[in-house]
Amino acid sequence: MAQQLSGLCEFIVGQYKIFKTDRVNICETNWKNDIALFKGKDVAQWKKGEGEDWRAKTFIKWAKVKVFAAYAVICDVYFQGGKIPFVLSESPYGKHIKEILTGFISDEEVKQFQEQEKRGIQQMTDKIHEQLGDRDAIKQYMRKILSLAIYGEAWSKFNVEDVLREYYEPIIAGTEFEGVMPEIVGFDPRVDTEEVPGWEYRSVWDMFYDMSNEDIQKGGGIIERDFISAYELRKLKGQPFYIDDYIDTILASYNRDQASEGSNEDEAQERPGKRSLYKRQDNIRRLEFWGRAPRHLVEQFEKDIQNKVSLDVIQVGQSIGDQDKAGDDVEIMAQIVKTPTFEAIIRFARNDGKRPYCHGLWEEQLDETIGYGIV
Repeated sequence: MAQQLSGLCEFIVGQYKIFKTDRVNICETNWKNDIALFKGKDVAQWKKGEGEDWRAKTFIKWAKVKVFAAYAVICDVYFQGGKIPFVLSESPYGKHIKEILTGFISDEEVKQFQEQEKRGIQQMTDKIHEQLGDRDAIKQYMRKILSLAIYGEAWSKFNVEDVLREYYEPIIAGTEFEGVMPEIVGFDPRVDTEEVPGWEYRSVWDMFYDMSNEDIQKGGGIIERDFISAYELRKLKGQPFYIDDYIDTILASYNRDQASEGSNEDEAQERPGKRSLYKRQDNIRRLEFWGRAPRHLVEQFEKDIQNKVSLDVIQVGQSIGDQDKAGDDVEIMAQIVKTPTFEAIIRFARNDGKRPYCHGLWEEQLDETIGYGIV
């Protein structure tokens, strides 16, 4: 069934195709060679049959040796004591207040003020270490360091996740009021949920961006691509900024076998470990876009949502290349899912803050778009 995309959806898909073409032309050949050399595969170009009688089929994995030598040194220095190093100190504002109060309060009160400040810094330090542990931050950093060493670049994304805290609360029997000394007679298991911020590793194979600008915050946008299952798509209903009606429409027409056959359009550009999977469960492509979009397309889509326009009859926005409104863009966040039947936006919001991604290079090359790693 042919589906006509909304103007905003068509614009984002168009950006994805542009970013993907740039990545193919600039990055992917190097990445494929890098990972092949890291795994000890010969990437040299030979004529058919040339040297087969004398050419060795194996060789020393010097690339892997160099990568892990650098990786081990960095991890050993950076994660001393099994913790991510950081230091908190009092702000200049706090020092200024303390200087003002010195002439008006006693030395004892100044000392109490300083002790309170030290306790606050220590409590905050302990809290940050706890959050880093909750989000398995060392493992995420180690993945990023390895990505930097092999591919020359690494990506991470900031988000907030619910973390379960399991603990035991002591059961105390007796009180002094009853004339009985309190004592612990058992422990009651408890589970609490807390929202914890953190950075997560993202594979270079999942990321597409405007490579015409070195600053990912100032370029046209960033797109993260992944694949989800129908089960995962259904679980998104009711979450902030998701459009439940569109998710229901997509799931109602979803065919598992048909999706499995048609989900590998980007197979050659996926993570190497996922390219040969058979009958995948996560066969719905999802694009998460953070960037600028033409205002008139954004406003048209917002009207469609407000009027609860069905995906079957959604209005096509004005021309993407409307010259009268060129440059009148707004910053947004949107998620698009694609099945054999529908390709539609399922999550949308205007973005007033920074794009939640960080992009790092191992070795920055002057006047180059990409960085270089050890391989």
